Amino acid sequence: MMENTEEKNPLTIRVNILTKLWTGDIDGKNSERRLTGIIGSIRWWMEALVRGLDGFACDPTDTDSKSLYRKCEFDSSTFKKKFNETGSYRKAFEESLKSICPVCQIFGCGGLSSAFRWVKKEEDNSSFTLELIPLRPVSQELWWLLDKTLHIITTYGAVGGKITQKPYPNSDINYGIVEFAYNFSNLHQKKLSDIKTWIKDIGGRQAVNSSDLPNFKYFWFIPGFHLKKDEINKFLRLDDNGNKINTNLEDDEEDFYEFLRGNIGESKKIFSFPGKSIEIDEYSPWKKLHELFYSTIEIERLWGYVRDEKDVNKVESILSRLTRKEIIKEKIIIGVDLIEQL
Repeated sequence: MMENTEEKNPLTIRVNILTKLWTGDIDGKNSERRLTGIIGSIRWWMEALVRGLDGFACDPTDTDSKSLYRKCEFDSSTFKKKFNETGSYRKAFEESLKSICPVCQIFGCGGLSSAFRWVKKEEDNSSFTLELIPLRPVSQELWWLLDKTLHIITTYGAVGGKITQKPYPNSDINYGIVEFAYNFSNLHQKKLSDIKTWIKDIGGRQAVNSSDLPNFKYFWFIPGFHLKKDEINKFLRLDDNGNKINTNLEDDEEDFYEFLRGNIGESKKIFSFPGKSIEIDEYSPWKKLHELFYSTIEIERLWGYVRDEKDVNKVESILSRLTRKEIIKEKIIIGVDLIEQL
């Protein structure tokens, strides 16, 4: 690995589990909280955010060497060349990183380890701590990305498995809603404008992203609102048994619904969570970990994503037909607008 592995002081993130949390293994069991499931979810959200910022985030599942979206690989030959030119390990490493997308700079890729050692410490049934031990210098821009990603998940998203299940009537069983309690305020002073300028030069592929990969611009969120199973089926044009309703649609409309429904091995694109808001004790010993302390966490939430602005408009139209139009108009938040609030 071509990096300095000197360990720094760990940073603590408190993970408060507000619903059930599924991080099951390949045997389909959930006997312990597996760190890989949580880290994988954080990475997924960060990839979407980077694309929404007009930066490039690779597809870590794409192994086609000719693909524009292929997973990143750290080029050791470039590092050696830069080192010979500059005589500086740090300069050579920083230059070599410019060909690696921001997400892989944090979570690692072929030839490059994660920027952190992630250590899970169990506490009790409702919470645990994550210690992030930096293994190399981490830029303020990368700290900003991690900060905003954790904030988005806490406020609007979810992590882990089983988050695609459709809520049944009179059921508040949820998976994946967590609160990340942390304070990175002394680690970055970057503004959104700084990040937008920086991110255009990172990744080396001119911000070419596949439209099929999640892009935060085209996410949508409705806090304090959810759809039940039958309403989600209507949203997706499915019958009560979850089978596709065969109607004569134009090709682009059918393609839109096929994308929303997903397929075997591919998630549907709408996520619904019933529940009530949770008041956080202002005297909690974990309050000191918050850069912006959450006094209330809204468990009830509805969110999803599509591929472009035209499809966002379609989602708003469908939701307006399913429920009261004024609710959608007042509550819906589109990713491209949320980015400007970060």
